[in-house]
Amino acid sequence: MPTSEPLVRFERVGKRYAGAVEALNNISFTVDAGDFAFVVGPSGSGKSTLIRLLLRDEQPTSGRVYVTGANLARVQRGAVPGFRRRMGVVFQDFKLLPALTVQENVAFALRVHGIHRRSVIQERVAAVLDLVGIGDKAGRLPDTLSGGEQQRVSIARALVTGPELLLADEPTGNLDPVTALGIMELFVRINEYGMTVLVATHNREVVDLYRRRVLQLAAGRLVRDERAARYDEARPAFPAPAVGVPAQPALVAAGAA
Repeated sequence: MPTSEPLVRFERVGKRYAGAVEALNNISFTVDAGDFAFVVGPSGSGKSTLIRLLLRDEQPTSGRVYVTGANLARVQRGAVPGFRRRMGVVFQDFKLLPALTVQENVAFALRVHGIHRRSVIQERVAAVLDLVGIGDKAGRLPDTLSGGEQQRVSIARALVTGPELLLADEPTGNLDPVTALGIMELFVRINEYGMTVLVATHNREVVDLYRRRVLQLAAGRLVRDERAARYDEARPAFPAPAVGVPAQPALVAAGAA
């Protein structure tokens, strides 16, 4: 059902580090449920800081960050792990546990979230591994997989808990161009099921290919917010985002039950 509250809202957000390093400066934008957006810009433009603020790994120096209507500044430290259950995160370097199999790596995310019933874990893990195309790799260790396969495990782990928002920080940075396209196609397909997806990347090729919404950062400022956009296509900044909220599918939302 449509809702008037964006899933993500940045209101005049700034982030300054020690030594007067300004990572973000007066950033404002919203992301509706079911949206797909690329956050683009060169290294040092503020992409990773934006992701860390959403995860509440960092807090803004100024302004407010909201996720599902909650002001993250008011989320108490002890409530942060529970809050993070609303989000799945995919990193450039996969962050898999090397001594665990593919199946065990994905199941570990469920156990961290307090789900221990074996039948539930087996069902959810099998479903999400099939979704990302590695159902036949369940018993393999990470170091026996290709980089693309390891990233698919990371995506499966991010999805298995049924998050409301999928965040990816440079998910194709360690992959060759062909493999990177396969991973991005997977993100697009997941979004088509109804999952909200936010991808921070400097990969021009994939952004230009998929022509989704682009939030462009430069020196910590949001210089462009454009839909159906290329990586660096210069257009007037800050058009109002379209409103459209696809329903969450049973497969990716099942973990919320």
